Amino acid sequence: MKLADYMNRHGFGPSEMARRLQVNHATVIRYRDGGRVPEPDVMRRIVDVTDGAVMPNDFFEPHTQGDAA
Repeated sequence: MKLADYMNRHGFGPSEMARRLQVNHATVIRYRDGGRVPEPDVMRRIVDVTDGAVMPNDFFEPHTQGDAA
């Protein structure tokens, strides 16, 4: 599940998610919008805070067979 989907589903705005992850709200916005991939320590907190609903692979777009490398 994408972070944005999790936040929407649970009614968390950037400030609330930032508080839970111990980062600033602008950083959460970058994570949510795909502008930045979390560092490993923050990634672990995201998995913990979301009870595994958001996993590291959710921050990467899967390549399909037709995609150029």
